Amino acid sequence: MTSEITLFVNPTAGRGRGAHAAQPAASALRDAGLSVRTVLGEDADDALRRAREAVAAGTGALIAVGGDGLMSLALQAVAGTATPLGVVA
Repeated sequence: MTSEITLFVNPTAGRGRGAHAAQPAASALRDAGLSVRTVLGEDADDALRRAREAVAAGTGALIAVGGDGLMSLALQAVAGTATPLGVVA
């Protein structure tokens, strides 16, 4: 597993709380010695495409930060792979 972790973020989730939740999550991961990359999408299709690209590129884990719609996209991105999925609701 690589030490790069991908944060899959919906910045509009919870009226902007998704973007605020991503910041402390990224800080905690960096403090643990991990490299953090953030993935945002322009819309659901673009977000899913970007998350799948991160998984295909070998990210160590995909961590979804957002609501139920983003969680659904994150599950689709890791389905059938060995990539772990984390959730920050």
